[in-house]
Amino acid sequence: MTDTLRTKILTALDALCPVAFTTQLNPNISSVWLYVRVAINEGDALKKQQAELEAFAAKKGYQVIGVSSDTGSGIRNDRPGLNEVKAVATEGKIDALLVTNISRVSRRLDDTVALHTLLAQHDVDILALDLLEDAA
Repeated sequence: MTDTLRTKILTALDALCPVAFTTQLNPNISSVWLYVRVAINEGDALKKQQAELEAFAAKKGYQVIGVSSDTGSGIRNDRPGLNEVKAVATEGKIDALLVTNISRVSRRLDDTVALHTLLAQHDVDILALDLLEDAA
């Protein structure tokens, strides 16, 4: 993702969201939950997303507490994997939700903002690799 596109996305999210989106890594993060989603089951796309997230978590020294996955539209907000993420986050079991791309959370901006706000109320960051400045 280009810096210009990243800036545009963050500007739109920040305008709608009462809590700022994370673009830099919080040094207090130790435990993460991985969330992967594809619109349709295409070969090993879910496994590739999960492998990318696991590699990032290992590189940063994060403990992966669990993984949730969904196959289906990002427009729907009621997905089993996403509901599991919400439950784990509100129970205080994780410091961050890790996704490869912010669109994996939702294709609807208002749903992305709502999830981010809910997680922020429980001190859980959303780390989207496409929005992080230090994702390498």
